[in-house]
Amino acid sequence: MELWKEIYPEDIAEKMFQNASDMDSADYEETRESEKEDIVNALYQLKAICENPYNSDYYRTFFNALVKSLGMEY
Repeated sequence: MELWKEIYPEDIAEKMFQNASDMDSADYEETRESEKEDIVNALYQLKAICENPYNSDYYRTFFNALVKSLGMEY
């Protein structure tokens, strides 16, 4: 399965935030949405790179490894 075709960047970003949160995360709540949007935009860029068959396979491998390392359901 090619996860880069199936998984949405918003879902990855949310899982990344869940995994990166700490007990003091409430202190950073005002920047959360901005940071999450930056991550989503970067993931959409990576997904666009993955969609281009002329780009190296290592982009697709990285995207798939990222999804799997987050333990996401797919």
